[in-house]
Amino acid sequence: AYFAYAKNHIGLYIPPPVIQDHKKELISYVTAKATVRFPNDQKLPVALVKRLIKARIRNIEKSK
Repeated sequence: AYFAYAKNHIGLYIPPPVIQDHKKELISYVTAKATVRFPNDQKLPVALVKRLIKARIRNIEKSK
């Protein structure tokens, strides 16, 4: 997972299926298959980002 700063948003890029699995929590944000866009004019939802990263870690551990 990684971040990228753009003119109007901060992108969190995280491989599937994390975003699909957390679709309800991400309803307020623009999403794609492997991207969440957090608007620059809002505070970054740190707790949500932590949950997404932890979910990605769990997915990696399951695949080992």
